[in-house]
Amino acid sequence: MTNSDADCEEPPTLSERVVCRAPGPLVQDPERLFLNFLFLLFGLLALIYRPGSIRQLWPMWVQYEWAAVMCIGGALSLYGLWKHTPIYRIGHVLSGFACLVYGIAILVVFGGHGVGTGIIFLGMGLMKVWRLVVDSASRNRIIRRGSPWGNNDGEFNDCP
Repeated sequence: MTNSDADCEEPPTLSERVVCRAPGPLVQDPERLFLNFLFLLFGLLALIYRPGSIRQLWPMWVQYEWAAVMCIGGALSLYGLWKHTPIYRIGHVLSGFACLVYGIAILVVFGGHGVGTGIIFLGMGLMKVWRLVVDSASRNRIIRRGSPWGNNDGEFNDCP
């Protein structure tokens, strides 16, 4: 006597129920969505003057410009990722550049005391640059060969 699939089916777990109710982009790429939301939040929080921040050393116009770039970059990235439009690339350029500027400023001004924060922001900026390079290469590969990078094993052994 064999059990049918219906006899063996277990009820969905809590995590399965939560994921089934979540919007698709949040399930497919949660890290990128949350990170870009943080960039938007960084920009909004940058509008609040905080003594001791690296931004107090910048002229006011630079502070506002940096805050605007972070807000717009985060918002465009979120919108593009949510709606699957290429506008996210503009957001990546803006927020990536702002992260690189902030990371370099932290390291230059605070030196060893700012190495943790500086490396985090430099890493986020470099991550945005790398994402743009990978996306461009993948798009070009699909246009030329009709297939994305790698094989089913995730290997990239057919690179030029």
